[in-house]
Amino acid sequence: MARKSRRANIVQEKKEELHISTSIITRRQLATAAYARLSVDKEKNDESIQNQIELLHQYIREHEEYSLVDTYVDDGYTGTDFDRPEFIRLMDDIRTGKIQCIIVKDLSRFGRNFIETGYYIETIFTCLNVRLISINDDFDSSREEDRNSMVVPIKNMINEMYAKDASKKRVLSFEMHSRRGDMKIAKSIYGYTVDKEENQLKVNAETAPIVQAIFRWYQMGRGTGDIVKRLKMLDIMTPFAYKATHEIEVEIPETDRWTGDRVKTILLNKAYIGSTVYGKRKTAKYRNMPEHHTDPSEWIIHENTHEPIVAEPDFEEVQERWKKRSDFMKESVERGRSRWAGVEDSFPQKVKCMECGTTMTYMRYTNFGQSQGIRKGFYYCKEYDGKPGYCRQKAHEDLLKITVMDQIHNMIKVMCEKKVLLEKMREGTYDKGELVSLRVKIQNMQYRLAKAEETSATLYENFATGLLDEQEYLTLKEHYVQEKEKLEDGINQAQARKRMVEKSIDDFLEIEKNLEQYLDDRSFNQKLIDELVDKIYVSSKGMIEVRMKCSDVFQKVMEIME
Repeated sequence: MARKSRRANIVQEKKEELHISTSIITRRQLATAAYARLSVDKEKNDESIQNQIELLHQYIREHEEYSLVDTYVDDGYTGTDFDRPEFIRLMDDIRTGKIQCIIVKDLSRFGRNFIETGYYIETIFTCLNVRLISINDDFDSSREEDRNSMVVPIKNMINEMYAKDASKKRVLSFEMHSRRGDMKIAKSIYGYTVDKEENQLKVNAETAPIVQAIFRWYQMGRGTGDIVKRLKMLDIMTPFAYKATHEIEVEIPETDRWTGDRVKTILLNKAYIGSTVYGKRKTAKYRNMPEHHTDPSEWIIHENTHEPIVAEPDFEEVQERWKKRSDFMKESVERGRSRWAGVEDSFPQKVKCMECGTTMTYMRYTNFGQSQGIRKGFYYCKEYDGKPGYCRQKAHEDLLKITVMDQIHNMIKVMCEKKVLLEKMREGTYDKGELVSLRVKIQNMQYRLAKAEETSATLYENFATGLLDEQEYLTLKEHYVQEKEKLEDGINQAQARKRMVEKSIDDFLEIEKNLEQYLDDRSFNQKLIDELVDKIYVSSKGMIEVRMKCSDVFQKVMEIME
């Protein structure tokens, strides 16, 4: 009896030692992210990104429970929304389990939107089991008193009010400076250079004559298309190309070329008569509202701010010609609409030039041949200049209709052929393909996980009975902990991939179900064109390439079946 009691005491002592040692070993640091942000206006104070980062890193160093994994920095991004590249990367790392704790200098660095900030703190981070710490606010989301406190919502409201007020002040400041005419000139205008010391536009001796020639050609009755052709023939650099080679030194894209819109911008710009115009476009910085054009009645115009390139009478003559031509074109369009009623573009904004990527122009014509009086359409590219002259390629609408419908029919045929096989895959009655291999992989890992858990459960019993010493026990326990974690991660990844594969198959079968009724119908169907066709590329050699909206689903399924 005494021997049994003594053995029981030994076992109890072993348990107490084990509890102490394992508590030390299994105690882990929180995987921590340092997040810093500075807004677009740089918040003119003693703040800086570097100061934030140093504060966050020091705080982490001083607290042993945190282990710095990564630093996320959004420099020049407003806090009024959460569409920030580094914040998005942070959330991705949180969802994958890489980050367990976020540390910020104060809550305003995290965000200035009252509702969204509260939603992240109270809902999203709670669900993801992520801790948020704000150093200056003495806030820790792990503390119940902090989560239930009214201080955080009030601070979030104050931060949002600050953002609104700052945005309003920026707008008022811009309007005040623009009305006084003392705005800093940020960029040059074609025909001018910027004198930064005098804050004034100066006539560029190289490009100003080009501007004058454009105005002169238009006064002579040349249209924007003819002017573009002349500029190309003379090998005149575009405004962007000139700026890229003389001012900012950036690469010139292959798509950069003279266009009618660029000529129009020059012809209508009051800068060429020595005037500066403010307020043509407005951007609301609060909540990242998009830039929008303003009505000319809202423009602020300052005359005689710099030397003119074009005489004012010539400029006014051009404006009058432009207005008359614009009115005439509007009337022509209206007449054309009534004349060509019933003749519609079958592929609106879908036909692209394979050489330059430009959307090809749709034109209508009357066939005066054997089919006299039949009105038809064709597409042509007027932008491509990789070869002498204009790109002369064109494609008749009737040819495109035949080609596109043939490709749609072929796609439907293939989809119908794959239908039965995919249904068997989905049901598990087919022994090939990625879905089958994923199911087998998941089953194998689940079996291995169950065996690892079973073995791990017996370790302590073997230790307690003396079959394993303490070091053996701890080593084996750590091994099986790592094994289980590895298997659990593998199962989660395989299941995620399996769900994606199943969704791809479901999407494919859903599309096929809706298209099967058209298998034997080769007639032109505008509904199918609108729903299925994304882009149609036409080459100068007559090649036609049709890209479907569902091509990604189609490609995924083809890969799954391999």
